[in-house]
Amino acid sequence: ERPVLLGLREHFASADLRRFDRILAARALAPFGPIETDPLRVAPRGFPKDHPRPELVRARRYILRRRIPDAEIERAGAFAMFDAGIRDLEPFVAYLESAAASSMAIRDLSEG
Repeated sequence: ERPVLLGLREHFASADLRRFDRILAARALAPFGPIETDPLRVAPRGFPKDHPRPELVRARRYILRRRIPDAEIERAGAFAMFDAGIRDLEPFVAYLESAAASSMAIRDLSEG
């Protein structure tokens, strides 16, 4: 878990975040936002303290969640709601996976 979180922080500290912002702004993700990060009080050691998006660099987690009323689940069906949620969140999850993997690979190359 720690290497992945470090990889995401490294990515967010140095990347152009326009693609990430477009994913978060997508209509399909509107019911899930805003992103919850549970940020640290200060930037972790080695990260810029004046980063323009400190909530992403100081994050302990990157969570999107949606509250679904019982009536909506009963009307649409639990499986259909779950399936739609997975589809809607796929770009967000894919971005995080790619960002963490690329940062971790770069770190492995530089260390090894």
